[in-house]
This record gives sequence, C-alpha cells and structure tokens, in this order.
Amino acid sequence: MNDVSAMEYYRVREGRERAMARASANPKVAAIHFEMAQRYAELIALGSVSRYMRVVTMPGMTVSA
Repeated sequence: MNDVSAMEYYRVREGRERAMARASANPKVAAIHFEMAQRYAELIALGSVSRYMRVVTMPGMTVSA
C-alpha cells in the first residue's frame, strides 16, 4: 500500500468509526469506536504512515495492495 492509498484508507476508516460511535446505543461500544477514530486521525496527522505501520496477517491470510 502506498502512502496515498494508506492515507485514503485511514480517512475512510476514521469516518466509519465516528459514524459507528454516533450510531451505537451502548456507551461502552461508542467509546471504543470513538477511540479507534481518534487513532486513525492520529495516523492521518503523521502524514506518511507507511513507514510507521506494517500489515500483520494471520497464518493462511493473504494481503493484496
């Protein structure tokens, strides 16, 4: 994944996590989604996330860029 696609991925994930936080009726679940959104926002703020992140897969999984 290049920096541009990584940044787009994190932007999309941040938005989805915020939406799930707002939609959750359970405050604990909402807090978890909000925290995840904040972490994605932090990654976006770093600018170039690819050098800080790596994809970890489970045995048998494949990842395509």
